[in-house]
Amino acid sequence: MAIFHFTVKIVGRSKGKSVISASAYLNGDVMKNEETGRISYYTSKKEVVYTSLMMCENAPPEWLHVPEENIKRFQQSIRYKRADDKDAALEKFKITFQKQRLWNEVLKIEKNADAQLGRSFEFSLPKEWSRQEQIDYTTEYIQKTSVSDIVVLHQNDEDTAHYVDSIGFQQVPEFLQEQQTPVFDKLPPEQQQALSDTVQDTLQMLVDADKRIYGDVTGKTLEAIAAQGYSYKDGQLEKQQPEATPDSLLTGETVRTPRGNFHITDMSREQIEAAGFGFHHASEDGKYLIMGNGTQAYAIAAEQPQRDNPLKHVEDTIEQNDNNFDGLINNTPQTPTVADFEQRAKAGEAISVTDLAKAVKAEKREQPQKKPSILKKLDEYKKQAAQQPKDKQKEHKKDLEV
Repeated sequence: MAIFHFTVKIVGRSKGKSVISASAYLNGDVMKNEETGRISYYTSKKEVVYTSLMMCENAPPEWLHVPEENIKRFQQSIRYKRADDKDAALEKFKITFQKQRLWNEVLKIEKNADAQLGRSFEFSLPKEWSRQEQIDYTTEYIQKTSVSDIVVLHQNDEDTAHYVDSIGFQQVPEFLQEQQTPVFDKLPPEQQQALSDTVQDTLQMLVDADKRIYGDVTGKTLEAIAAQGYSYKDGQLEKQQPEATPDSLLTGETVRTPRGNFHITDMSREQIEAAGFGFHHASEDGKYLIMGNGTQAYAIAAEQPQRDNPLKHVEDTIEQNDNNFDGLINNTPQTPTVADFEQRAKAGEAISVTDLAKAVKAEKREQPQKKPSILKKLDEYKKQAAQQPKDKQKEHKKDLEV
């Protein structure tokens, strides 16, 4: 059995330690501190036998994204070419890149001189265990102990909020700060309308003054218009509509996934991505996508797959051009007709005599041959039958005269 050993170390700014350098050392790899530009190299550390990254469920999904250009650059490096197991080397590079992104994001948020950036756990494991048993136990232990919550204590008629985890706690007074409601939202509807009309009238006065003095609206006035939530287009002031947010389009329904309950918002994927949300996971039935931004998550309806076009194979066979399959057979761009050329000529446009001749031939070729009706044929047959005896009499008289 190994000798019991358990140590927890705090990596903080107060002691001048670098969380990027500490992570690179433990990972046995290369990491860059975007705050200082310093690069930490620990690739010669060969005793690292396993590394992984466990992110919380509401972490931004883009933190796990490794750009393709970074992967290609690594695959061209000597370290990758010399690796015995290239798949394992590439997987380790991706994990290191994700850790680098995580710790750089921490540095962007924790700016205080006494900020605690991370904690390092060091403990011994029984030598009798296999490597996989050691990895499984360590993973399970980290998952169980990485539990945190916000606790509010009421002492001496005061409420204090604390961030608490398995190691300690830290006070977070901003948790109890009341969200300030704009004064405008507290006014009755009629006063809000009256104030809005006053603002619009004032802006219109500025526009009229600029036109009278300068001949056009100045940049300062346009800035004032934008600051009040208006836009100036085609000589008119228009109230800009507020951008749609997930909260403003909630349907009142929720969807449950193995990771929790999520409110459904009536936004498209393009709209919610434009609002800063990224894909996190999908519901088990595939009907909803869970979109998160690191602090909030909502459910949106998944786009239904397009049905196969039943005419696709027909178009593929007889389509005369390379247009997209759109359910229309033979949708070749139409050749201009004689009428089209006449309209162009009347409008004063130049036309091609060759194209006009082609259009005339095409119309003659497309004109169907009219078939005589049955009644008309019967009338012709009757006339022929009535004339036939007379013709024979005339021939007989001619023979007698001869």
